[in-house]
Amino acid sequence: MTTTNIPLNFGGSLATIRLSHDGGADGIAVIEHRLPKGYAPPLHVHLNQDEVFHVLRGRICVEVGGKLQYAGPGDLLKAPKGIPHRFIVMSDEGALVLTITSGADFESFVRDASVPFADGVPHTILPPNEAEIARQSAAAIQNGLELLGPPLTLADLGLRAA
Repeated sequence: MTTTNIPLNFGGSLATIRLSHDGGADGIAVIEHRLPKGYAPPLHVHLNQDEVFHVLRGRICVEVGGKLQYAGPGDLLKAPKGIPHRFIVMSDEGALVLTITSGADFESFVRDASVPFADGVPHTILPPNEAEIARQSAAAIQNGLELLGPPLTLADLGLRAA
């Protein structure tokens, strides 16, 4: 079974794989994301799996297929496979979000695109540098994701950054 519960520096966020896809016959993976305000991945598409967002804390805006959807604590949103999507964290305190997928692709992407913390303890998380972005792009291609365009910005939503 694949190791879980190790904090990873994932593109300027703290990601922790809580349930690995290889932990059961159904292949479900659950990844916890601690995201700062303004965190936003690029527009992308999952080729082989749906992605479900369960917001535990904070507020996010998710764009799926060009349509904006807002979510707060307790809300679930789905980004179906093959449909471009992206999101942004809107709340000042950041957000705590679980992503739930079936199969290896997204979990493998997170593992391949992340940098473990040197001593296993999360420290200040910085936005990715150019080398990390290149590694993330390569990891996306290898794991059934396509990066299609820029991330959402708070300005896109008519909000000011902190």
